[in-house]
Amino acid sequence: MKRSNDKQLKIEHEVCEKVKAWLQDGKDVRLGDWKAADIEILNTFQLLTAKPVVYLVNMNEKDYQRKKNKFLPKIHAWVQEHGGEPIIPFSCVLEKNLADMPEDEAAEYCEENKLQRLNAGR
Repeated sequence: MKRSNDKQLKIEHEVCEKVKAWLQDGKDVRLGDWKAADIEILNTFQLLTAKPVVYLVNMNEKDYQRKKNKFLPKIHAWVQEHGGEPIIPFSCVLEKNLADMPEDEAAEYCEENKLQRLNAGR
């Protein structure tokens, strides 16, 4: 790179140095304040910490139906401090039970209990 006159290569190197410093500080790339030109270069690297994050919070069936869990406020606070990405509460047990039911029974059960399935279309 030092011997090359390619300006784009030098720009990419500068972005790589910024990203390296950012990661060494323990920060995710997606949380950085990057210029549009930087983002174009970053997108070519497909870095994992640049990808969007969604947090799935598995709850027991009772907590999911009540829409309450003693850990949700703590999880929400942590997520807000670390980027504020979406949180999706769900219940693996409930989803499995609904998947084992015939479609019409599962829909009726959800309607009676005012539940929304994570994967309603299966």
